[in-house]
Amino acid sequence: MDTGRIGKLIAEMDHHDMVPFLKPHLKLNRVWGFAYWLVNILILSLTVWYAVLNWVSFDHFQQGISLGFFVFFCLLPIHEAIHGVAYKLAGAPHVSFGASWKKLIFYALADQYVIGLKKFLAVALAPFLLISILLICLFFFLPSYALLFLGALILHTAGCFGDFALVSFMYQHRALNIVTVDDVKANKTYFLEPNPILDHQVWPRNSG
Repeated sequence: MDTGRIGKLIAEMDHHDMVPFLKPHLKLNRVWGFAYWLVNILILSLTVWYAVLNWVSFDHFQQGISLGFFVFFCLLPIHEAIHGVAYKLAGAPHVSFGASWKKLIFYALADQYVIGLKKFLAVALAPFLLISILLICLFFFLPSYALLFLGALILHTAGCFGDFALVSFMYQHRALNIVTVDDVKANKTYFLEPNPILDHQVWPRNSG
């Protein structure tokens, strides 16, 4: 892929080895890194609060949380499907999905589609927001299965580390009007500072 037509290359991420790229961007001294850890702590606190308030036995607690983990794995395809729908709504013509099975990392890709921070924010965080809202509503409306939903919420939120890390990276470089584009054939995602002369000619309908 000729990234030079789009702009100056800032960084690239290998789809088969994402963790080294993602991990540094979830630090507490970064806005989105702090947000990620804060949300995880709040959900864990809610779980402990529920267990203490309702005098939940250890066996019942363990059983409920374990079932929640099973629900989480059922939610994985839904999570990625939401990414895909969000990409389509943002204007991406081609959406595909991939996985790094050894590290249990799953991802959605919009091949050759250039997208900026605002739209990427919606695409990246849509599954976290929608699934979290669903599980929290089920927690309140179906209290008999509260621990199941809390278990799923804990694991799903923790599993959103990649989405938050990517948003954190994009936000860190927001002053450059950063854009990102996936190259499915090369198994790469590129992050670029768009060329101010060519950007409106090269990708007039697929940025934002």
